[in-house]
Amino acid sequence: MPPYYDSMVAKLVVSGTTRNECLMRLRREMLRKTDEEIFSSPETTVQAALRGRGFSRRIVDHFFRPWIGGAMLDTTLSGSSRMFEFLFRMFALGEAAVPDRGMGAIPAQLASRLPAGCLRLGVRVEAVEPGCVTLPGGERRTARAVVVAAEAAEAVRLLRQQHSVPWRPVWCFYFAAREVPFEEPLLVLSGGGARAAYQVGCLRVLARDVSLTTVEPRQTSIQNHFPCEIESVAPDAHPSQLLVRVRCGASLLLARITRRAYADLGLQPGAAAWVQVKSVALVQ
Repeated sequence: MPPYYDSMVAKLVVSGTTRNECLMRLRREMLRKTDEEIFSSPETTVQAALRGRGFSRRIVDHFFRPWIGGAMLDTTLSGSSRMFEFLFRMFALGEAAVPDRGMGAIPAQLASRLPAGCLRLGVRVEAVEPGCVTLPGGERRTARAVVVAAEAAEAVRLLRQQHSVPWRPVWCFYFAAREVPFEEPLLVLSGGGARAAYQVGCLRVLARDVSLTTVEPRQTSIQNHFPCEIESVAPDAHPSQLLVRVRCGASLLLARITRRAYADLGLQPGAAAWVQVKSVALVQ
């Protein structure tokens, strides 16, 4: 689709007799576009873009608002229509996935393709100008383009803006289930109008990815750790191992540890402990 188009044409392109038909037509439209066409097209709000394509208020409130609103951290859908189209195109290109080694693997993959010596870390940027970055000591590095990816307060300082950039606070909740409610790789949306949770998924943590300690972990590569209480202990399939069931608030977890570790830590039902969960276990 060319960058300049009549909104009524767009509405006709994606109109359909059913919700799925409308979504599939929108998917085909986004797949025909390139990223360059998306970011050079006329910009409006997500809400206006959806209305212009003929989507009903019901599907906007019960599908796009919890999904796109959660992804863009804006349930008012007042954000950029370009960003919405780009996000929808990314989902349409293939299944959403997270690297086996976690989100940190993405910048590592990008860095691995760069020439040696061109990436500098741990250096504070003093100022940013068009095509130029100033480092401590007055060192200046020029470039065809400069991308500022920083928290709001730091971006205001670097760009010498006079107004502050509003924050968009967000909370991430994990819910424990006794069993997986479905086997398909589905994204479950809170479409009932509840504002507490935008996107809900099933999280299964294997016992092999859970470890226990009697003191709060510090200086450890395992970033997910929280207090728990030992609830019960049972033999595992291998005689040298045990399955320890722990309660972390309202959630239950199983940890597979050796009998020796259980004895050395002095664990027993009712005892307080700390549970550690590997980050890679939360993205598989």
